[in-house]
Amino acid sequence: MKRTMTTAGALLASAAPALASGSPEPAETGLLVGLFIAFGLLIILCQLVPGAVLFCSLLRTLVSNPTKKTVPAAGR
Repeated sequence: MKRTMTTAGALLASAAPALASGSPEPAETGLLVGLFIAFGLLIILCQLVPGAVLFCSLLRTLVSNPTKKTVPAAGR
């Protein structure tokens, strides 16, 4: 296991300069790429809102008093 970790570390350390080097010409992204990223972010944000509501409901249930308060029936 130690030998595998050492080998993986050496490979990553030697590949770091190649991964960090930039391309000779800057890559320009178009309008379609920006719209695609914005659409993905919109989907993620729309999923976060119901998730946050559900999470707050869970916390409120866990923190609330476990005894159930009932109203007595009228006439008894």
